Amino acid sequence: MMNKILTILKFVIGIIGAIFFVRILLADGDALEVDADLQNSLLSPYILLAYIVLGLTVLVTIIFSIIGVLKGNVKKTLITIGSFAAIVVITFFASTGKEIQTDEGVISAYASQWISAGLNIFYVLVVISVFAIIASSVTKILTSRG
Repeated sequence: MMNKILTILKFVIGIIGAIFFVRILLADGDALEVDADLQNSLLSPYILLAYIVLGLTVLVTIIFSIIGVLKGNVKKTLITIGSFAAIVVITFFASTGKEIQTDEGVISAYASQWISAGLNIFYVLVVISVFAIIASSVTKILTSRG
């Protein structure tokens, strides 16, 4: 039942998008570049449709993620989320930030600290990933020989 509803919804959104697209193609290109009212009448509905699709996609993703977490091992999921949060907190407080002057303006010390923390989080997660890949490969090799 849900699959049929989603299929119909996808079809309707696709038809609406195609209608908006054809309206844009049929418009005079020169007039479209110059006339702001024509741009708004043709492009605004298309952009609104894109926002609606994006919102629905995010909503469905969140709902199915929560359902998947609740159906699976909640304890393991919470441990994983807690571990990630701990990495974020530790790297944020271990990072330093200073005010930076750029051509576009000033980056505050707080923003600089978050940038540094983001890079450090990336490095920590890469190291963990590489270690996990190596450990998995070694375990697979050792268990296949025995």
